[in-house]
Amino acid sequence: MKSFISNTKQLESDTLTIVSSEFTNLQSVDYSKNPVTCTIETTIQSAAQTMTEKRIGSIVIEKDGKPIGIITDKDLRIKIATGRFSISESVSKIMSSPVITYPENTTVAEAQIAMLKHQITHLCITENGTANSKLTGILSEHDIIVLRENSASSLVKEIKRSKDILQLKDIRAKAEKLLKRYLEQDLPIEFAAKLISTINDVITQKIIDSAIKQQDTNPPIEFAWLAIGSQGRQEQLLMTDQDNALVSRRCF
Repeated sequence: MKSFISNTKQLESDTLTIVSSEFTNLQSVDYSKNPVTCTIETTIQSAAQTMTEKRIGSIVIEKDGKPIGIITDKDLRIKIATGRFSISESVSKIMSSPVITYPENTTVAEAQIAMLKHQITHLCITENGTANSKLTGILSEHDIIVLRENSASSLVKEIKRSKDILQLKDIRAKAEKLLKRYLEQDLPIEFAAKLISTINDVITQKIIDSAIKQQDTNPPIEFAWLAIGSQGRQEQLLMTDQDNALVSRRCF
């Protein structure tokens, strides 16, 4: 049995993988819009307890709604666990100040560059991008990692590495969340549709390959699977009906 999978289609998929990775860099960051804060009078112990209860890696010190400092897990490890400061002292003793702030429409690429430049793992998001405006969110290095792991290019790689159908089902659910994020950020609908359609193509190809491997013998004839309808036009977004066809060639 010969698989009629077009090299052109594979090249298109690989190209989209590269483009989608670049596209991710231009997306606005998906930051936490409910930052946990405390005041300058808060003790280190109290701040650490709050971080533990909320299961977060940082707490922002604010004054009049504006960020003036930040404490992270790293500060507690380096400055408290080593005995340099007492947990009864004020958070002002160990907080990093001034904070690095960026506006709400910061892109993934901008956030990564800022973290590398300042050697930090958290950015404070404010209304106008300065420390003199209201704190509206917090962005961590982990948030960016999660975003990249759920990009179109990462999903395609995950599909190719998948071992069973349940994994593919989970990946398709991630694609739905990815689409939701694209729509919320008003990204070009044509590009979003092309990426989702490509993800569906790769999933379909993986399912066909898996089905063939599960058979005791190879298919008796050569065949090609055709995507038609919205998937064929690369216009798929939400889950839709599956329009497809099989073209076979008999071997005499």
